[in-house]
Amino acid sequence: MALHLTKYNTIFDDLTVNTCTLYQVKSSVNDHSKTLSVDTTETVTFLESVLQTIDKHLSNEVFGVDILSRETGVSERQLQRKIKVLTDKSPNQLINSVRLNKAKELLLMQQYTVAEIAFKTGFSSPSYFSKCFKKEFGISPTSIC
Repeated sequence: MALHLTKYNTIFDDLTVNTCTLYQVKSSVNDHSKTLSVDTTETVTFLESVLQTIDKHLSNEVFGVDILSRETGVSERQLQRKIKVLTDKSPNQLINSVRLNKAKELLLMQQYTVAEIAFKTGFSSPSYFSKCFKKEFGISPTSIC
């Protein structure tokens, strides 16, 4: 059995003033094309480990799949397969998505400039950060501040 996590919706919580990403979980039993058999507990633990590692290295602009692979103890190829099955994203896309969602949280706090947030979330260039942000969320980061 494989679990597929897909981004379902993003909501804004007025009480905590945070955005929350909702995921849709689908299981497929006989999908031979992209199925990776893993125990549900193992899957959650693996995904938590990956997300914690990304979060730990969030401001490191050279953080990538090689470091993620080393720290999670999984080969780059296996990491690619597992993350693709679980999130429908490549490891690089997942890293970028986590960075951008953290950046959105920081922007909503309105305590930092766009450039400061870009560097805090591992982007080496504020202009590249703005381009990625607009592509991910459909709005520029300056329109949130």
